[in-house]
Amino acid sequence: MEIKLTDKQFEQLQANLIQDALKTMSNVPKFIDIKSEHIVIHRPDVNTNQISIPIDKITLLINLERENRVFTEIHFNNNSVIDIIVVNLTIDEIKKMIREV
Repeated sequence: MEIKLTDKQFEQLQANLIQDALKTMSNVPKFIDIKSEHIVIHRPDVNTNQISIPIDKITLLINLERENRVFTEIHFNNNSVIDIIVVNLTIDEIKKMIREV
């Protein structure tokens, strides 16, 4: 099943996701731990299949489809640098992880 969203609908979805995450946060930083066979970090010095991302640092989620597989690109602030990772999870799966934290 394929769901097409307009750019505006997608931006609203992202805003809602971030607002939902912030509502659940206290003063203690919360993280989502992502374990995945396919984590691609856009830095050549890092090679891993597990990463912890602070929820309040997530700035953008982008849904990607390649060869009938769904991936999500996650952008987040990491010490004043935007890190980008690509994982083989859907945005809904990431949203569920955030809610569970």
